[in-house]
Amino acid sequence: MFKDEGIVARYGGDEFIILIENTNEFAMSAIYIEFLDLLEKYNNKNKSIQIMVSVGWAYSDKSLGLVKKVFRKADDMMYKNKFMKKMEFLLNK
Repeated sequence: MFKDEGIVARYGGDEFIILIENTNEFAMSAIYIEFLDLLEKYNNKNKSIQIMVSVGWAYSDKSLGLVKKVFRKADDMMYKNKFMKKMEFLLNK
């Protein structure tokens, strides 16, 4: 999905980042939704091997001096997403 749009890099043990240049916040939101839709379609077709992810994203029209702030915002969103999934799992148990 991201081969023409950005750079995909491993950031930690099981964390990845995708850097996308020359875009805007609306387009980033659309990319995020498309990514989640593709995951859902995959999981619906492949019941035996499900992909579970927690995703966070952030946008900045300028990166100079803001990289840590943007990463922190995306990281915060990812952990909120992870927490919501855990709560959903526990409630549906």
